[in-house]
Amino acid sequence: MRLFRCSAIALAISLAPCALAAQDARKGATIVEILGLRSWTRQMVEDSVAKYQPGISLADHACAVILRDSLGFADAASITMSMGGDTTWSVLPVVEPALKDRVRFRTFASERPKVAAWADIFAVLERDPSSMNDLQHPEVLFGGANSVLGHAVSPSALELRRTIRRHNSARDWALARNALRNDGSPRNRAVAALVLSNFPRRDATYHLLADGLRVTDQGAMAARMVLSAMSRHAPRRVDWGPAEDALAALVGGTNLFVYTEVLDVLAATQVDPALGRRLARANTVLLMDHLTARNPFTPEPARRFLVHIRGQDLGQPAAWNAWLSGD
Repeated sequence: MRLFRCSAIALAISLAPCALAAQDARKGATIVEILGLRSWTRQMVEDSVAKYQPGISLADHACAVILRDSLGFADAASITMSMGGDTTWSVLPVVEPALKDRVRFRTFASERPKVAAWADIFAVLERDPSSMNDLQHPEVLFGGANSVLGHAVSPSALELRRTIRRHNSARDWALARNALRNDGSPRNRAVAALVLSNFPRRDATYHLLADGLRVTDQGAMAARMVLSAMSRHAPRRVDWGPAEDALAALVGGTNLFVYTEVLDVLAATQVDPALGRRLARANTVLLMDHLTARNPFTPEPARRFLVHIRGQDLGQPAAWNAWLSGD
């Protein structure tokens, strides 16, 4: 079972004929791996971080903050992952300053009050903020399971699931769509994502949730949870054409915490190969670094995505580079 911990702050996500190899360093039992470097080197990153904040290493989550706020990186995220053994991986995906046009986060004009029609959902979440935890499992959110991974689903999670299921009307759909598109309130967007779990057969549900990932707050985390669970529970083909701009931003490097999950969702929902090829070229360095990384977590999502859009596994990185850089 994959276990991972992300830093609390997500920073804010190149066309190149050849991707640079991912660069890593070891610190005790933690292996630090940087993904997405193009003109910078690991040593340059390490020296620059030390200049602005002496004592901070690449394994510290604060490193990602420094990369964005002090060094001008378009995006950076620090993700700690472990399989339960002695080795911990600190994966640091980045988008260099020169590629800032690839990163396009959502902005909102205003933050609205809580949506009154969803008062019952808000009430459950406020009584027990952890009630969402078990809903990340598709069999709980969509399959009606009352236990998962050998433990009973919490009563508050079951109550939350029952409450969400009551909000399946056309009005709820419209409210959720409006919140995800226009509302600066992370609370409203989080509940909107939960409500959209009632509409898994609509392609527009996938589009809205994907666009909802272009922020780094509670709303995006809920959108991430529902989108991932939905694509794993009952995978089906989705027409992603109307969401191409949002997807290009995500695959290009916007909100790097969700990068591998976006790739998995696109493969599971059988994104049109032609669209997938355009997305793959949004940031080939970042994609190839995920494919060729040493850590045991990021290569498979990248490979699944590439194999789907190509129709076959080209095997060696050089072959994938040649294909991605071709017409």
